[in-house]
Amino acid sequence: MKKALFALFTAFFMVFITLGTMTVSAEPNGTLYGTVFFDYENDWGDVITQPIGGVVVTITRSDGDTRTVVTDANGYYSHTVNFALYESYTVSVPSIPEYGIGEKTYKLYGTSEGATIRPIDKVWGAKQVLINMPAKEVQSVGKETGKIMSQNIFFRTILLRNMVKGLLESFIN
Repeated sequence: MKKALFALFTAFFMVFITLGTMTVSAEPNGTLYGTVFFDYENDWGDVITQPIGGVVVTITRSDGDTRTVVTDANGYYSHTVNFALYESYTVSVPSIPEYGIGEKTYKLYGTSEGATIRPIDKVWGAKQVLINMPAKEVQSVGKETGKIMSQNIFFRTILLRNMVKGLLESFIN
């Protein structure tokens, strides 16, 4: 029993010392990253998750300062920020009036997500913020351009790849 308590106390003490010795720096020391996507229902009733490339993502710090980045072809974005000085961020995207999938066109509505930096995020140096844009079908194009099969496995693979990419970027920075 004494050995277990000693081990627990030692582990707690090491974590406390490690977190307690983190310095506040003006340099970026963390990465906000994620994927911008929307969900829609295909002709078979399956809900499909579609990543969106080329979307302007605005990251706003708690003091009002903003930065913008653009998502890649897989909807991935990342930006280095200062976790030590700012613990609250808002990640937002604008509306997209027309986004075509196969024979259907959707209106994607702008949205935002808050990100509060927790102690574990500071340890990892990364915080994932996924942006799911609300969507509404607005029109159908006159001719058939092909049906979309379920892409959920593909999208989950992209999400996993983007998460690993974000974590690796945070360790490199």
